[in-house]
Amino acid sequence: MNKIIDLQIKCSNKEHDSFVQLACFNENCKANRIYCLECLRLGYHSVHPNEQYDLIKLLQFIKQIRQKSDELIKQLSSCIEKINLSFSILSQGLKQKYQLSEDQIQRFDAKQLNQALDQMLKYNETAGKILLDVGNCSKETFIQLNKISTQFELNELIYCDQIEQQKGQAQDLEGQNQLNTKILATSLIELNKYNDAIICIDKALLLLDSNHVKSFYLKAKSLLNLRHYNDAITWADKALLIDSKHIDSLCIKGKICYSPMYQQVLQDRLAIIKKHLLLLNKLCYQIQSMRYQQKQKLYVKQILNRKVFQQVDYQVILIL
Repeated sequence: MNKIIDLQIKCSNKEHDSFVQLACFNENCKANRIYCLECLRLGYHSVHPNEQYDLIKLLQFIKQIRQKSDELIKQLSSCIEKINLSFSILSQGLKQKYQLSEDQIQRFDAKQLNQALDQMLKYNETAGKILLDVGNCSKETFIQLNKISTQFELNELIYCDQIEQQKGQAQDLEGQNQLNTKILATSLIELNKYNDAIICIDKALLLLDSNHVKSFYLKAKSLLNLRHYNDAITWADKALLIDSKHIDSLCIKGKICYSPMYQQVLQDRLAIIKKHLLLLNKLCYQIQSMRYQQKQKLYVKQILNRKVFQQVDYQVILIL
C-alpha cells in the first residue's frame, strides 16, 4: 500500500487537486481509466460500478499481464525455434546430398555414383526453387510481423520512464523505421504487391520523413510496374529534386522514356491532341465565317437604311 501512496499520481482533471485512487476495468469505457474520488462523486464511470477497483487491484492486474506477456513471448520463441530446427534439418540435408567428400565418392559403387551425378546436374534447378520458396516464405513472414506490430500499435506506446531515453534515440529510431519501411516496401514490390507497397510508402512519408529519397524512388518503381508512367515520372522527379544524381530514379525515367508501351501511349495521346487541334481549327473557321456573314448582313442593312439609297430606289421604281 505504501508503494501506491508514494506514487502520488495527480488526477488528469486539472480542476481536481487530488491523487488518483481508482481504476476502471471496463474495456469499452472511453473516459480516463485512472481517476480520483472527486471524479467518482461527479458520476464518472457510474454506468459500470462493478468494474471499478483500487490501485492494489491495478498493480495486480499489471503483474498478471506481464506474466502473460512473458508466456506469449516464450510461445513465439518456440515457433522461431521450430523454424530454426527445420532450417537445420534442411541445411544438413543439403550438405549430405551435395557436399560429397573424396572419401565418400571412393566408397560409392557405379549405381550410387550415377545417382549422385544425376542429382548434381539438377542442382541449379533445385537450388533456385529452394531459394524462391524460402525467400517468399521469409518475406511473407516479415510482412505479417510488421503488420501485427502496426495493427496492435506495439511500437507506439511510450511510458513516462522511457521518454528521456527515447529522446536520445529518436534519430536512430527514425532511421531504423525508414530502413524497415524500405525492406517492407522492397519485399512487397518483389512479391508484385505494388498497391500494398505504395500504401506502406505513403504512410512512411506521412509519419517519418516527407522528403525521403528512397521512398520516392520505391513509389516510382511501384507506379512503373503498375504502368502509371506519368505518375512514376512525377515521383522519380521528386527524388531527383533532392538528389539529382540518384541513379535508381534516373534509371526509372530512362526505362519509361524508352519503353515501347510508353512511346505508344505518347503517340496515342499525340494523335488525340492532333485530332482536337483539327476540330478546334474547324470550329475557329466556322466562327470566323459566321462573324464575316454577320458583318456583311450588318453592312447591307446600313446601306438600305441610308436616305440616298431610298430616294434612288424610289426613282428607279417610278421609271420602271
